Amino acid sequence: MKKIFPLLLVVLFVGSCNQFNNEPKVITVDNKYTLTVPSYLSENKSLNEEASLQYANLFKELYVIVIDEVKSDFNLALTENLLTDSYSPDVDGYANLLLDNFALSIEDFSASSIDKTMINSMNARIATIEGSVDGIDVFYTLAAVEGKNNFYQLLTWTLGDKKEEHKDKMQGIVRSIQEIE
Repeated sequence: MKKIFPLLLVVLFVGSCNQFNNEPKVITVDNKYTLTVPSYLSENKSLNEEASLQYANLFKELYVIVIDEVKSDFNLALTENLLTDSYSPDVDGYANLLLDNFALSIEDFSASSIDKTMINSMNARIATIEGSVDGIDVFYTLAAVEGKNNFYQLLTWTLGDKKEEHKDKMQGIVRSIQEIE
């Protein structure tokens, strides 16, 4: 037992050092896209089963996922679900559908106006969302990005009381996506 305790302290110390490392790391996903995240985020496959990228830091309460969808699949889903009158088959329709779905699942939903922008030569729509889930205040940055053949849904979130601490970092994460040619 006496030999295990010092080893445990070393493991805890080395693990905690990563909590303070702010250097970014670039993640490549399925040779489709890259995303730059802080190195203190670790892969966490329990955030969303549809996500192609899932990273988190439970201590800092910062989370990020990316869901990529083939454009033709999105357009087919709009047609099959009779949604073509409500949503256009482009990045605007994609962003509006995402926001409308969030509004249904978040209590006290509030969203910023959608920022129409470009991210690494791709059309993008970015909004921030606030509300509560199961009585917990949350803050999200949502981006809908139109790649060559895919739409990318980027979602970062944190607790409401950590908004000021993380909002710039969250914007940086969603604006770092780059499609691999």
